[in-house]
Amino acid sequence: METSRSAIPITDADLDALKDRAEKQISKIGGVDLEEILKKLAPEETYRVLPIELELVYIIRRGVSLYVWFADWLFNKTGQKTEAAQSTGPTDSILNKQKFSSAYSLYVMANYIVIECKELLEGKDVTQLASVHPNFKLEVGRNFTNDLQIALSYYVETLRSDDGKGNPLIKCANDTVSITRDFWQALADKTLVVCKATDPAIQVAVLNTTFNYNDFTVASYLVDQKAEQKSVTFVPIQPEEIVGNTEAIIQLLRLMDRLALYDLGLKKNPMCEIGGLYESMLLYGRPGTGKTSLMQVAMTRLAKRAEQMGLPFMVKTLVASDVKSEWYGRSSRQLADIINSVLSPTTLSLFCVDDIDLLITSRDDPGSGGADKDLLKGLMDFFSGIGSNYKGNYASMAATNKPSATDDALRQRFVSSVIVSGAESWEDYADLVALKLKRPMKYGLIEVSDSGYKPLERPHIHTLSSNKKIYNKGSSWRDIGTHIMDLQKQYPNFTARSVKNALDVAISKSSDFEVPNDWYEKSEVFRVQNWDTKINMIKELFGKITSDAIIEALTEQFESEMGYVENTYVNKTNA
Repeated sequence: METSRSAIPITDADLDALKDRAEKQISKIGGVDLEEILKKLAPEETYRVLPIELELVYIIRRGVSLYVWFADWLFNKTGQKTEAAQSTGPTDSILNKQKFSSAYSLYVMANYIVIECKELLEGKDVTQLASVHPNFKLEVGRNFTNDLQIALSYYVETLRSDDGKGNPLIKCANDTVSITRDFWQALADKTLVVCKATDPAIQVAVLNTTFNYNDFTVASYLVDQKAEQKSVTFVPIQPEEIVGNTEAIIQLLRLMDRLALYDLGLKKNPMCEIGGLYESMLLYGRPGTGKTSLMQVAMTRLAKRAEQMGLPFMVKTLVASDVKSEWYGRSSRQLADIINSVLSPTTLSLFCVDDIDLLITSRDDPGSGGADKDLLKGLMDFFSGIGSNYKGNYASMAATNKPSATDDALRQRFVSSVIVSGAESWEDYADLVALKLKRPMKYGLIEVSDSGYKPLERPHIHTLSSNKKIYNKGSSWRDIGTHIMDLQKQYPNFTARSVKNALDVAISKSSDFEVPNDWYEKSEVFRVQNWDTKINMIKELFGKITSDAIIEALTEQFESEMGYVENTYVNKTNA
């Protein structure tokens, strides 16, 4: 199984050894030294290179050195060197490997330059700086030297671009850095598309390798943005350490597994094309039934899958002390910072809110203050997807002992509601005792008769239970529409949002399957496949969404919402 990741350090000495080759390439840019090009761009200073421009020159030189290092490494790693020695001319195999190697080397170089430019612009008002969306056609695969020269020539051309009226975009040195960042970001995006379109057998050369140069890290197609993201540390909990709550565990594990299918290059998740991946879940049940532990199971699973897929991940939690403020308006800004980090398409994220009923009261509560209303609006916008297009890279979950104590409209924003009932049978309770006595049991200090049952050795269930009730509501579109009207008459708050949530759950239930482990463990099976292939692989696992399944999902959504009103905790698995 391919689960390990090798790490290759790149040192300053390694790049210094390539300095002459890099300088030779830079000097070919229009036959003019790079410092001279930069010096003539900013009208504020034409006689000498400014300090920030000198830093930029150093960044470009280091970036070119990285390009040369990766070009050499891939020339050997992909077998081009051996094939070239045995061939009288360029074969299709050599040309394809050359194309990938050049594109990947440019991808690394471009990302390094982008990150360093962002560092140079820290603390500056970037909204006031020049920006550009460069439009150029990228073709790679001629040879390493030509590909690099073409990229550098496009770069210089972009630096010299104007606003369409003959006025140069660059007015100051900071503009130069901003334009540099924009160009190389565009080139990074283009080269990533080329890399991902290459034969998977060639991509394998980099898929399970991490390259480290000082603080700059490249792992497959993931580049460390040097962003200092505060994420939550948590105690790992495996599903077998949870007693009962079988269906909740299945749903949580599946949600995390499917998040990890996210394509970082395309910034979207193939599961979103068909369904079976939803962005929010509400766990509710009496105190002590395991809601917080279930969240930790989800965190543990996401960490495992993210590592297998070479994806960054973070966990964010929300508690009152993090965001509530006596100053009106500050809470919303603090919450916005948390939500923006969760929404970032460059990482997998899990957003957890424990005891949400204690954090946010109903808007009609007389004690509800400005901070509460700020938080409520921010979370309602987030859970309803306002201002965002769900890309399948994050999930959010909240837990509550009292769902009826939470604002009705906020509660309705959660796509899936899961009852957490805790232990459900005498076997569950026996397992619970065995878990709590695990340490003394290890040393043979527990003496309990066998009686034909051994705790913690039951086979785990991997499929959701079948229809728990037979509704017999018919099978036509008219039957479905009539059923919704009947539910709405009984409970006027059963709205279009309720229907949407029910259908998301229906799609999820039709995808009653586990994603095969080798999709995570062997990169060539799924990770490097093109988008259409991934969609077809997922489609083959789906079942049909029948009218009975739709009726069932709608009815369960209705019963769930009515349960909130009545503040009851009915275990539907036993209903």
